[in-house]
Amino acid sequence: MKKFYVLLVTIAFVIPSFGQIINEFQPNPVGTDPANVSFELKGTPSASFSGWIISIENDGINGLVDRAAAVSGTFDGNGLLVVSVPDLENPSFTVVLTDNFTGAAGSTDIDTNNDGVPDDLSAFGTILDAIGSPDSSGDATTMYGTQLGGTDFAFLGSEPQLAFRDGSSDDWYAIGQADSTIYDLSGSILSSGNFDTDPLLGTTFGSINPIYTPPSGPTLQTTGGPVGGLNYVVGSGPSNEGTFTVEGINLTADIVVSAPANFEISETSGGTFGSSINLSDGGTGTIGTTPIYIRLVESLSVNSYSGDVDVTSTGATPLTVAVSGDVVNPPTNAIIITGVFDVQDGSAPKGVELYATQNIADLSVFGVGSANNGGGTDGEEFTFPVASATAGQFIYIVGTGQVADFTTFFGFAPDYESGAMFINGDDAIELFENGQVIDIFGDIDCDPNATSSPCPEWEYTDGWAYRNDATGPDGLTFALANWMFSGVGTLDGIPGNGDSTSPFPIGTYSETLSLESFDVSSFKLFPNPNNSGQLQIIGSPGIDAQVEIFDLLGKRLIQTNLDDQNINIQSLQSGMYLVKISQGSASTTKKLVVK
Repeated sequence: MKKFYVLLVTIAFVIPSFGQIINEFQPNPVGTDPANVSFELKGTPSASFSGWIISIENDGINGLVDRAAAVSGTFDGNGLLVVSVPDLENPSFTVVLTDNFTGAAGSTDIDTNNDGVPDDLSAFGTILDAIGSPDSSGDATTMYGTQLGGTDFAFLGSEPQLAFRDGSSDDWYAIGQADSTIYDLSGSILSSGNFDTDPLLGTTFGSINPIYTPPSGPTLQTTGGPVGGLNYVVGSGPSNEGTFTVEGINLTADIVVSAPANFEISETSGGTFGSSINLSDGGTGTIGTTPIYIRLVESLSVNSYSGDVDVTSTGATPLTVAVSGDVVNPPTNAIIITGVFDVQDGSAPKGVELYATQNIADLSVFGVGSANNGGGTDGEEFTFPVASATAGQFIYIVGTGQVADFTTFFGFAPDYESGAMFINGDDAIELFENGQVIDIFGDIDCDPNATSSPCPEWEYTDGWAYRNDATGPDGLTFALANWMFSGVGTLDGIPGNGDSTSPFPIGTYSETLSLESFDVSSFKLFPNPNNSGQLQIIGSPGIDAQVEIFDLLGKRLIQTNLDDQNINIQSLQSGMYLVKISQGSASTTKKLVVK
């Protein structure tokens, strides 16, 4: 699960001090969980202080204080102090510097109505500095930095691996996690050669930060690249639009933007597209940040396409923006989402169950992503490797590092692990085929766990949700009626699935209808719970049906015909079982407790 945090550094100075700011911080590298993270503060040389660094969980729009740690020290001769605080879990957050904090982790909330606007800062003193750094374009709209008197980074295409102020001007810069590119606040790319020391060489905690000198000649900048995902199903082009920006300073001529073969560009979304664009500076020598929209042209055959957009201007170093897209066959819908689970036994395992409806020669055209806390899509975050699957096969994906937890809880190993599956019971799941969403669980734009949420009905916190038989895939629209839910807390603090009063019905989805030729509601198990060794199935007389009894790992233990309506279950140990009653293509599954 992806989260981002608002960080508050609370300072109580022992001697008078002024101009305190946050100067540098190094977020967690993606996929890691270090014990501590570092922050560099800047203030009055030789001033001593003690205070707090506090993280506020945002998750789109939340505002709840998540962590609080005491810090203390003395600014050195350059006015710098490096402090270390316990891990803040994820690599994107807003950092706020304030002179006092009287609240408590887990209860203080600066955004009580979850509308993205701080409405209760009573636990904080004077806010001295604030800088926001979102980890997605959706999160960029819900940051608190600017609202608290500071500023926010634009989304840089990935989480930052380092954020630091200029050693002279105090302007903010960040180095992208994905591409090790240097960005300014707006997301413009800066050349490492324009700094007095190369920021890409590493952190400068305890030393004066690199100093940037703007270029003097014609200079071009692009942001937002590379642009991918420009896809369409064969016969239905052109593709969706992607976007990047172009700007220039000290120009002596127009900026010319040229699309590669099979792509087309426009200055306007939904406007007229062509192979090139001329951007005029109007004699000023400057062209401000200008969005360029790009798409894959129509009428292409099934294939993968890629190339570089060329950005040129006389006297300036040419730039390129890589673009790519695919023309694909119509989706096969060969996989559907059949279950999600959020086990709260040490917060693991968490993940999804998928089901193959037909034989699949190459799984790598499929993938999944999690949409966290109503923050909108994060796209395809996990893509299957090249592998095959057979019709009727269940596929399990868990959070990275949770293979052992899943094996212990369910009794067998999952198939894959991914950081995208660090989900909580208020996160939606998207299933992709060739980059297109073919199935969905949950509303990607709604948090069922938020205060006054309009969608509380699909929450599965510390529990599970499971697809009803013979439903799905649901495409882009979540179909609540196609799912059943355990209720909150049914998988909380238990060692195994069978220990729950409502176990996850793992591996029980069926493509056949649960209601067809007989009345499912008429069948009842008696006695249930059962300690007699004999199970009576009470239902419509004269029905010729098959009965199968499974353990919670999906292993069939008993198979018989429903003739005399009595079944010998003396071989079953105490525990929870699933009884499946079938006739033709109709079936129903009921729970049985053996004492």
